[in-house]
Amino acid sequence: MEEAYIAAKAEGASACNVQKMATAVQAQAEKKFGTTFESVAAHGDFVAKINFAGDLNCKIEIDGKFIMAYATPLDEQEVNIVDASSFFSGSADQDLEGVNGTKPTYIVYGPIK
Repeated sequence: MEEAYIAAKAEGASACNVQKMATAVQAQAEKKFGTTFESVAAHGDFVAKINFAGDLNCKIEIDGKFIMAYATPLDEQEVNIVDASSFFSGSADQDLEGVNGTKPTYIVYGPIK
């Protein structure tokens, strides 16, 4: 992130243009990690409550500017919650028929009778 900031400054970007710095950091992170990123930059410190993919998040302070980048959250696979008795007795078969055409994930709960 620091390298992207320094490179943007070297190319003539004003250090006051935090949007330009955020864009430079975002582009470099996407190139390095091969996934989409979001970035935020500000003249003052900030707190962020974010959802992100994996462990790809970072916040730095450089030249009095605060820059954060994080991997864009990914869609989660659908999870099916099924009562254990129904699941093992076969009565849940009709509910599970044709579930999104992929191998579904099941969370089975309850006592098994």
